[in-house]
Amino acid sequence: FILDKLNFLDLAAKGYKKSISLLKNEKIKIEALYWLGEIYRKKKKYFDAIDYYLQIKLLYPFDLKWTPTASFQVAKIFEIIGEKKRALKEYSFIYNHLKDDDARKEFVKNRINILKGENLEWTK
Repeated sequence: FILDKLNFLDLAAKGYKKSISLLKNEKIKIEALYWLGEIYRKKKKYFDAIDYYLQIKLLYPFDLKWTPTASFQVAKIFEIIGEKKRALKEYSFIYNHLKDDDARKEFVKNRINILKGENLEWTK
């Protein structure tokens, strides 16, 4: 995380990959997958980022913190690259999997409504 903040993205990615392969702690692995996705998103290697985010969704589908967060990043990337239908699908997944009292649910609902009605872009 520190290396990521200092903008040593390649070195940080190497460390996260190593932690995934060596550590048994699933909470650390899921976080490492998320930060790998963030590194590749920052580098605008969007499909690599999506790959790491989706690994979270596939390997940890019941994690209420990281799975919706990773799915949200996938939806944002789909918006950035102009894949509106795929973004809507991802936002719908998030909306359906968040608890009703989760503050993120209202934000996701707004994104869905915006995408259905307007073509607003995320800051790239």
